[in-house]
Amino acid sequence: MLNKIIIKETSANQQKYAGLMFILAALFLLIGSFMFSVAAYLALLIIGLVLILFAIGFIVFFLANVLELKPDASTPINIARFGFIVYLLILFVANIGFLYIPTGVFTIVTAVIQIVTQLAAFIALNVAFKRFSELLTPADKIDSPVFVIYGCFGLFEFIVALIIGFSGSFGLIYAFLWINITLSFILMLALGIVLILNSNKLLKYIEGATIAPTTVPSDTPRAKNYTGTEELKEEIFCPNCGSKLGEDSKFCPECGATLQ
Repeated sequence: MLNKIIIKETSANQQKYAGLMFILAALFLLIGSFMFSVAAYLALLIIGLVLILFAIGFIVFFLANVLELKPDASTPINIARFGFIVYLLILFVANIGFLYIPTGVFTIVTAVIQIVTQLAAFIALNVAFKRFSELLTPADKIDSPVFVIYGCFGLFEFIVALIIGFSGSFGLIYAFLWINITLSFILMLALGIVLILNSNKLLKYIEGATIAPTTVPSDTPRAKNYTGTEELKEEIFCPNCGSKLGEDSKFCPECGATLQ
């Protein structure tokens, strides 16, 4: 049930911050793609990568906070953490390195590592979120297909790039670059929106709005209303004849029995 876990407001907001960082990163990377100046492109690229770094950092912090709340999710959480760290490192190396290192073995190796870590990190993240969602109402679940799609996006890029590379068509390469830029922007935007919505769901939970009211079974005896101004009095009866007696009675007025 929902009331088995405790999530702090700061933890819930970490997903919101991650979502905002992803959205800003998507905008900077998109704008950078239209820059003809290498310096401007490189500057916007670095800003975008740093924003992704902060976004994933907030996600890792969130996972660190909820790990103790759901111990059986420790495996996907650890995979997600390791995957995110390596993914971030290779993301910087791949994007900055290609400007100075000719295409070859380096490009293929970094691309494969990026694919594996991106796939592992985001799918493990979704598995962890799905386990947390078992404690939430169906409308408030925080797992989403967006995490899986974004995790598989690197593999899609790699396969399409290989096919187009072997074709040797510059037209296909140019088209792929713009399709890749567009899809990447849309997915990062969707990722950011989902994380922000997740934050709102968790904040709603914290405020108690999603907790169902406790219902009292119909066969449960209900206590009488007591205002506090009434005096609770115990009724006394004669042990001999059963007649009702006064509080200070020493003899039964009906049968004359002596009361102790």
